[in-house]
Amino acid sequence: MKTKIILSVILAVGSQWLNAQGAADALNYSLSRYTGTARSISMGGAFGALGGDFSAIAINPGGLGVYRGSELSLTPSLNFGNVETNYLGGLGVDNNISLNMNQFGLVVNMFKDEASKFSGLNFAIGFTNLRNFDNNEKISGPLNGLGNSYIDFMSYNANNNGVKGDFNAGSIGYNSYLLNETGNGGYEPILFGDTKTLQTRTYEEKGYLNEWNMSVSGNIDSKYYLGASLNIQDLYYRRKITHDEVFLNTNPTYQIYNPNNGGFENASEGDFTYYDNLKTTGTGVSATFGGIARILDNLRVGYSVKTPTILSVTETYTADIYSNVNAYVYNAQAKEYNTFKSVVGEVLSPEGHFDYSVIAPGKQTFSVAYIAGQSGILSADIENVWYKSMELRNKDFGSSEFQYENQDIKNFYRNTINVRLGGEYRLDANFALRAGANLVQSPMSAYSKTIGVDRWFDETTYSFGAGYRSATFYVDAAFSQTKFDKSNLIYSYADAASNRVINEAKGNHKLNSFVVTLGLRF
Repeated sequence: MKTKIILSVILAVGSQWLNAQGAADALNYSLSRYTGTARSISMGGAFGALGGDFSAIAINPGGLGVYRGSELSLTPSLNFGNVETNYLGGLGVDNNISLNMNQFGLVVNMFKDEASKFSGLNFAIGFTNLRNFDNNEKISGPLNGLGNSYIDFMSYNANNNGVKGDFNAGSIGYNSYLLNETGNGGYEPILFGDTKTLQTRTYEEKGYLNEWNMSVSGNIDSKYYLGASLNIQDLYYRRKITHDEVFLNTNPTYQIYNPNNGGFENASEGDFTYYDNLKTTGTGVSATFGGIARILDNLRVGYSVKTPTILSVTETYTADIYSNVNAYVYNAQAKEYNTFKSVVGEVLSPEGHFDYSVIAPGKQTFSVAYIAGQSGILSADIENVWYKSMELRNKDFGSSEFQYENQDIKNFYRNTINVRLGGEYRLDANFALRAGANLVQSPMSAYSKTIGVDRWFDETTYSFGAGYRSATFYVDAAFSQTKFDKSNLIYSYADAASNRVINEAKGNHKLNSFVVTLGLRF
């Protein structure tokens, strides 16, 4: 028997715990990395008090005032990603290679007058890649018994929300023949006895978060540099989740006679696959204000503040599930499982659209840099990001529609302190060697461990590089390695004793990047 059902709205297959997923989306579109120029990357991104580099403008636009001339720069990068996951003791490995454009920038020196108190004025326009979403991830669980199937979550949802609604994982499971009626108004998985499940899930992610900056900065007496930027963000994100489960009954006592072919069938043998597809586009706006003070000839301090970004988002999504099962079906009259059916089910959704806004967090940065004449540089940035201020709003900028999700944001996340360190040693007037580190604190609160939500952990980046600079052009190269852990929520539900069951896969991420910047001075 084959049945196809088309639901009128998007299914909840991929949104295991809807409120938590809304909060997770807000974080996903708010996280960023300062990629930028090769010089900046090799020095850990610690350019808040240095300036004179296009990446510095994204941190502190006051650094634009340090320029004494005009400049054009371009930075491509080659990235190699590796993810090793652990799910229920099963290991999965996947890799990804991507070519990315880190930044493009034009700095124009409007005027300079070293003899004047107002020594110069510069204008800049360009973009910096804040986030490269490209990622492939494979999650493989071992052969497990009951309690480790996505169908358990469907059963929980059906017993709490029924099977009549479209926006309901219970209705998905019931209409694809993955749930049985218990005979007393309840629902349970078709899996029972010695049934074993084998789960495989893959994530395919593509996209970028770019930020265009239009900046202006003035130089006052070559001691104070004040600037401001108007920032326009461009978001593109595409994600495909494929979740497969195969289940086998290893106990022969559960085999029953099939009158259709005169043989015996395993009662709970089969498989199902669901596909969750999401495409997100968005445009955001924010502003950054900052300044640098040269308090001693060789010592600079800087401060900048970035306003929250108002990001208008459009999501397009579909979710489909296909099942092929041999299962006992409950016979209400006989009050036992004595009816056998071979069923193929398809539950499909049309393409759905959702418009809303994300208020991404603002931040402030404190910076210091020591410049040892023509010999070298030591610099440090401390960045404070206000993740607890994130919000979801509807397209009219009202937040009442997302009151539960916004409360989750306050509960799940915390404000963070990030540290960037960098150094440069100049071999001579043209050549330099560089190294740096970037330490990013996890935005997750302690409470987030107790509820089902994707979780990001501390991130560490180490980098080094070299560069050649002349009066008319420069070439910089850098290598960086970023490591962090992330837990992906597979599903979450409350069991019969009201205990929270959280099935998540922890991934160890490693990203190696090779970066080159080409620049012209004029």
